[in-house]
Amino acid sequence: MWSHKGVRVIKVSGTVCSKAGELAKTVPDTFFPLFSPPFSQKGLVDMSKTKHLPNLYFATLIVVFAVTISVLIKVSSTDSLSNKHANTLSELQSGDVEIEPRSSESTGDHAGRSLILLQGAADITRTSNTNGSVSLSYHIKATFPAERELESLATQLKRIGWGPMKEDWLNPGLPSSHSRGWMEYQDRSKTPPIIVSSWIAQWKDSAGNIVDYSISYLRPTKTDGEECQRMNVFATWHSR
Repeated sequence: MWSHKGVRVIKVSGTVCSKAGELAKTVPDTFFPLFSPPFSQKGLVDMSKTKHLPNLYFATLIVVFAVTISVLIKVSSTDSLSNKHANTLSELQSGDVEIEPRSSESTGDHAGRSLILLQGAADITRTSNTNGSVSLSYHIKATFPAERELESLATQLKRIGWGPMKEDWLNPGLPSSHSRGWMEYQDRSKTPPIIVSSWIAQWKDSAGNIVDYSISYLRPTKTDGEECQRMNVFATWHSR
């Protein structure tokens, strides 16, 4: 055994070969044509061809290993995604997953549009209630029975998709003020008793939300013209 330029050479049965030559002979030519055994016709190792052979071999192994790992990772990711989609589809078909409809408006925006401020509104108070509803209260100067103001309210609500409910939503069968108009009663809990004229009705949108308007006039007597100028508005938006 002797060495030449760092390559160990062994003589076997009259044939000289190198470790690099034996390594190259084990690799099929169809897979790595680069590594065809570098022997001369006399059976001697061609040192000029084996000089860089080990480096090329291991460099190629590293590239093949990296490509293989990359392919395995992609296949694994694809399988995982396919399984996830399959599981989601199975849950949807079995009814285990509920899909909530998405609205183009937030709750605050939708409630705000239906809680209308009539012209001249004063003492405005807006409240977000614990049950998710939103309320708005104010008063305006309007002469009873406020036909123009009620028409304005109905027109604005209709424009944004709200329709009137003929029956009271909490008392089915009881006509709302859309049908029966104003009601009047005496409130004896006050001293002196006062006359209350009230208009109560609701509107409903296509999503099933409800907005409730309670409009009232309070006056000591039926002939008190000053109190008949103050219209109190209390409106509440209820989500379905």
